[in-house]
Amino acid sequence: MNQHNDRALDNLFSLGAAWATYGLRTAQLAVQTSSHTLAAVSNILGELGDIVDAGTAREEAETAPPPFREVAVESE
Repeated sequence: MNQHNDRALDNLFSLGAAWATYGLRTAQLAVQTSSHTLAAVSNILGELGDIVDAGTAREEAETAPPPFREVAVESE
């Protein structure tokens, strides 16, 4: 009977270890997928920021007043 209990405990431990391995692997894949997704979103946001910066710079250049020029004033 003791050998039967030992075998049952060994099987139970093996089953628990298998589920733990499965859970850890699933978690690893989820984190990897999330990492790739976040990297892609980060790249897109960076590109969008560049586009906005370029548009803002162009808009500022188009609406900026002409540069100040000093005019020589002749004394009388």
